[in-house]
Amino acid sequence: MSHKFDPKKLAKLNNPERVKLQDPDVMWEKLDCEIQDCLVDIGAGTGFYSQLFLNKMATGMVYALDISDEMLAWTTENLPGVKAARVQPMKMQESETPLSDSLADAVVMLNLHHELHDPSALMAECFRILKPRGKVLISDWKACDGEMGPPQEIRKSAVQIQQDLEQAGFRGVQSFESFSQHSVVIAQKPE
Repeated sequence: MSHKFDPKKLAKLNNPERVKLQDPDVMWEKLDCEIQDCLVDIGAGTGFYSQLFLNKMATGMVYALDISDEMLAWTTENLPGVKAARVQPMKMQESETPLSDSLADAVVMLNLHHELHDPSALMAECFRILKPRGKVLISDWKACDGEMGPPQEIRKSAVQIQQDLEQAGFRGVQSFESFSQHSVVIAQKPE
């Protein structure tokens, strides 16, 4: 059974009601870092949150990475004017990005961790592409039954996400219960 999001349901990813479940303002505040050059959105889907995070950046780029050609095509075709110049959709493999070492000020992953076949490999990749003192924010469905989201048996607890980050070398790992249906875990790459 595949645990990947079905691209045929991409309209769900563009539903403005999503911000009620995972408020980008709250995530931005929890991220608490200066993003001047680059934010990477791994598993960006249609770039819905990539664009919202870009709105919070005075300068710099957002790399909207995904494994789905269909999602990337949709993002490329539907980015409005100025955002198209500052949001760069890019193809990635599940645990490998096409980005340089120490490029990003921050990495965000929303509703993706439960889909990963090898979370350790992607956490190591996040570590590689982050600048020293860069931060990663992972928000995913809480590990309990809910009316929405993936089946409970594939969801990961905040504790498991924290362990995955610590094993990759991240420090200062913190978990927040800011949302009713999603956990938020943040960590930092040491200097």
